[in-house]
Amino acid sequence: EGGEPVGVREVYLVGMSLGANVVTKLLQEKAGELERWNVRGAAVTCLPFAPKESERVLSNGFSSQVYLRGFFNKLKPKAIAFHARDPSRFDLEKVLASKTVREYDEHYTCKVFGFESPEVYYEKCCVQKHMRKISVPYYLLNAYDDPLLCTEAYPTQEECGDAPVFLDYKENGGHLGFIDESYKQGSNYMCVSIRRFLAHVRAHDLARSLGHAAPVPTPT
Repeated sequence: EGGEPVGVREVYLVGMSLGANVVTKLLQEKAGELERWNVRGAAVTCLPFAPKESERVLSNGFSSQVYLRGFFNKLKPKAIAFHARDPSRFDLEKVLASKTVREYDEHYTCKVFGFESPEVYYEKCCVQKHMRKISVPYYLLNAYDDPLLCTEAYPTQEECGDAPVFLDYKENGGHLGFIDESYKQGSNYMCVSIRRFLAHVRAHDLARSLGHAAPVPTPT
C-alpha cells in the first residue's frame, strides 16, 4: 500500500466463498485505488454477504450436522500449528473445544487478527450494505439452495444502485457446485460464467482503448 505499481497489466480478480468476501471487501474499501492498480473487473461466487447470519446457518440444523465437522477438521490443525509457533496469542484448549463457528471465531480468529468480538468481526466483514461502492464490472454467482449462506441476505439489483454489478442468482447450485451439461467437458456453469464475463470485460476494455464503440459488459 502506498507504492506505485510497476509494469502492471490488466488485473481481474476472482474469489470463491470467503475469498469472494475478500475480493468484494477490497473493491468496496479501495474503490479509489483500483484505477491506479489497473484492476479492471471481478467475478465472485458463493459470497457470504452477511457473515453473522451465515454463521447461524452453518452452526445450526442440517448444515452443522453435515459440514461443521469437516470445517473443524481443517481449521483446528491450523490453530495447533499456529499455537506451536506463538502460544501467547490464544488459548488452544478453548479453540479445540469450539463447537460452533462463533466459538471458533471468538477464541481463534478474533485473538489472532485483533477483533474485539465475533460481532465486530462479522460487522467489519459484511459487504451486504456497500454494493453501491463497487466501481468496476463485477459479476456475482450465488445459489438459493446454498447450505452455508443466509440467502435472505442476498441484495437485489436495485439495492446495488448504479454500480456495475451483475447479480446471477440460481435456484440450484449449492456451495461451489453449479453442475450442468458443461461438466462433460470438465467444467461447470460456475467456471464457464466467470471466464465468459471476464473475457467480455477484457474485450470491452480493449475496444475502448482502440477507440471503438463497445457494449457495456454483461454476464451473458
